[in-house]
Amino acid sequence: MTYNDEEAIKNSTFAYTKETKFVIHGYKSSTEKNWVHHLAAELLAHDDYNVFVVDWKKGAGVTYGKACANARVVGAEIAVLLTKLKQLMNANLMTFHLIGSNVGAHVAGYAGERLTDLNRITGLDPAAPYFQNTGPIVHLDRGDAHFVDVIHTDTGDGLDFAFGMHSPIGHVDFYPNGGKFQPGCPKSNIIGSITGGIMGLLNRDKNRKYTISLSCLIYFS
Repeated sequence: MTYNDEEAIKNSTFAYTKETKFVIHGYKSSTEKNWVHHLAAELLAHDDYNVFVVDWKKGAGVTYGKACANARVVGAEIAVLLTKLKQLMNANLMTFHLIGSNVGAHVAGYAGERLTDLNRITGLDPAAPYFQNTGPIVHLDRGDAHFVDVIHTDTGDGLDFAFGMHSPIGHVDFYPNGGKFQPGCPKSNIIGSITGGIMGLLNRDKNRKYTISLSCLIYFS
C-alpha cells in the first residue's frame, strides 16, 4: 500500500474497529531487519491490531544528512496516508500508535505534527546527531501526539559511540540502565571502528537494545 493509492487503501484489510500500529525503521535500516519482524509479530500476538510497517529504506540508505532530510518527506507521506484512512476507511486517529526507531522516531514526529488527533507516538532511541540541542520543530517532541513516550537505551553524542538523544522529549521518558551501556551490548572496538569507518559504528549489532525497548513497548501497549 502506498500513501497516494486510494484503490489499494479501499481494498486493504484495514479494519477501523481495531487499534492501529505503525512501525518505522531508522537510518540504514529496512523492513527486512529482524527487530522489525519481531515487533510486528509481538504486536499481533498481543492483540488483533492493524499493523503497518513503513518501508523507507531508499530514503534511509543514503548519507546521514540526506536521510534526516528525507525523514521529513516520509513523515509528511505518513500523515497523508493517515488522513486518507480517515476519509476513506472511517479511521479514528485516536486509536493510532506510531512506533519509530532512531531517525524513524523523528519520522513519526514529523507525521504527528501535521495531525491534530494522533493518539500516541513511541520513540525507540531517537537519533541525536542533527536533532539533539535543536528546537521541538526539528525532532520528536511531546507536542506531536496526545501521548509521546520515549525509551532511551543508547544516549550519547557519537564521541562515546552512542547516538541516541539524551534529552527528555516525551510526556514520559524511560532510561533503562541510565540510558546507556546496556548489558549484553558491548561497545565496538575503537581500533576496529576507526578502520571500519563510521558506518561500522552506526550499523553495529543493537539487537539487545531493541529487545529491551520492545519488551517495554509491548508491556505498555
